[in-house]
Amino acid sequence: MFRDEALAAGHPRWLGDVLLVQPLPIKVGAVGAALAACVVVAFLAFGTYTHRVAVVGRLMPASGVAKIYAPQSGVVTSRLVSEGQRVSRGDVLYVVSSERQQRAGEGVHASVTGQIAARAASLKADIEEMQRVHSITRHAQQTTVDTCKDEIVKLDALIRHQTHRVALAKENHERYTRLLAQDFVSRERAQEKHAQYLEQNARLSALQRERVVAVRALSEARRVFESMPLAQHRELTNSLRELAKVEQERVESEGKREFSVVSPVSGVATAIVAETGQNVSTSTPVASILPADVSLEAHLYVRSQAVGFLRRGDRVHLRYRAFAYQQYGHFVGVVTSVSEAALPHSELADVDAYEGRYGAQVPVYLVKVGIGDALSSRSRQLPLRAGMMLDADIMRETRRLYEWALHPLRSLGERI
Repeated sequence: MFRDEALAAGHPRWLGDVLLVQPLPIKVGAVGAALAACVVVAFLAFGTYTHRVAVVGRLMPASGVAKIYAPQSGVVTSRLVSEGQRVSRGDVLYVVSSERQQRAGEGVHASVTGQIAARAASLKADIEEMQRVHSITRHAQQTTVDTCKDEIVKLDALIRHQTHRVALAKENHERYTRLLAQDFVSRERAQEKHAQYLEQNARLSALQRERVVAVRALSEARRVFESMPLAQHRELTNSLRELAKVEQERVESEGKREFSVVSPVSGVATAIVAETGQNVSTSTPVASILPADVSLEAHLYVRSQAVGFLRRGDRVHLRYRAFAYQQYGHFVGVVTSVSEAALPHSELADVDAYEGRYGAQVPVYLVKVGIGDALSSRSRQLPLRAGMMLDADIMRETRRLYEWALHPLRSLGERI
């Protein structure tokens, strides 16, 4: 009722029972695999990774760099500044000439300036002559006023004397009238005294009329004399205004012919690119002025994809291209500010740094990073200079490894 195989299995084997034995290397390998699995699980559970964004930037003074441009195109005739020289505000850095030559060899601006100078000299001579004439005219008018005053004084004296004569003539006339009534004098004699009284009275009236005319003349002379300074001042002001216009034309002509490029701020001159005899234009800087004794900061250019969660206080790892990070390592900085608006390509001061990383002309955000505290221990060894290029890693979100591994699934679940 049993199969042959089952009956055969119950009989004793002539070679003995089969014993399964595992080699030692297999056991060691199994234990090692188990330990490795535990390490991997622990690494995934407790290990962390910080997401970082690689950007580029440049070292800049905290107060900025003043780039010096020529106000107009021309040829450098004199360079008065050298690399590393300290300059003050208003110091002349370059003398530039924009003179153009005529066929005869004379400069255009020089010819125009000469003509303007001749006009200015003529106006100055006219003004001097005008001032001399004004002085003579005022003196003459003052003499007229004084003459009128003297005339009135003389007339007043004559009027007083004539009034006395009129009084005497009137008294004689009245006395002879009484004597005529008493027939002590003849009528002809009385009429003669009456005629003398009328004559003296007429002379008094004439003197009074002359005085009225003299007073009127004095009033007119005073009016002219008092209004003369205002009229002369107005005339002189117009001439001086015309002279000022001519002088302005001369200065502008001289400025077009030869002008100076001055420093707008005090600091240290650097990036001296223009030399004597070279052409300069308004679009290319001829020098830069670094503020003296100011700290440096890193200016980073970050695209919009990476600026979303960037905040003040975030850590940044800096690597200066002038110093190999394999030897000097990286330096830690802290974000001090993030621009609120994106900067277009045309407004970037460091176009080279921008295009070297991103290529396309896309807007970026300016992020400033403080490096003073992080670099204080090595600043004496590394001669950092403004304008040095650098690469930076902006340290962003830190998570455990298993969270990063499950992040795609979590995102997918949130979408669903």
